[in-house]
Amino acid sequence: MAFETMFKQHGWPPAWRYHLYDFDHFHSTAHEVLGIFRGQARARLGGPNGQELMLYPGDVLVLPAGVGHASLEADDDFCMVGAYPPGQKPEIERGDPAQLAAAQERVAAVALPEDSPIGGPLAPCGITESISHLTPKYRDITSNAATEKVSGTGDTDSVSTIGGISRRMALMLYIVIGL
Repeated sequence: MAFETMFKQHGWPPAWRYHLYDFDHFHSTAHEVLGIFRGQARARLGGPNGQELMLYPGDVLVLPAGVGHASLEADDDFCMVGAYPPGQKPEIERGDPAQLAAAQERVAAVALPEDSPIGGPLAPCGITESISHLTPKYRDITSNAATEKVSGTGDTDSVSTIGGISRRMALMLYIVIGL
C-alpha cells in the first residue's frame, strides 16, 4: 500500500497491481509509473534494442509515453503497482510499423505532468535535482540510452518500441532504487 499512498498523494492515482508484460509494448496516450513491491525481474526499456536492467522491491520507474518496456525474466511472485497522471488512460501498443506515425502523434500530444509521482516537479533538466534528496541510489539510465533512428523516418526524436529513447522522453525517464 505504500506505493499506492505515495503515488496518490502526488496526483498519480494507482490503477492496478500486476506483473510486467513479457512482450515489448508502450503507451501512446499516457505516462506511467511502476512501483515494484515484491519479487525481482530483469526488464528491458526502450524496445527490442533497449537497455536491460534488474528491478527489485522498492524500485520506482517513471516511463514517459512512448517508452517501450517488457519483462525478460521474473520471479513467480513479482508484482508492481502502476499509476498514471490524472486524465491519462494508457493504450497498449506493440510497435506496429503501419501505425507508427499515428502513435508518434499521440505520444507527442501527451502532456507532461507538473509533479513527479514520488514528489517534486518533473521539469526538463530538473529531474536529478528534484529527486536526488530522496535516495543516494538514483540511477539515470538515459545517459546510456542510445537514441536511434526509426526505420525510414530519419528522425532521431521518433518514439517507438522499435527505436531508442528520444530526447523528449529522457526528460522524465528515471529510476529510483530502494525507496
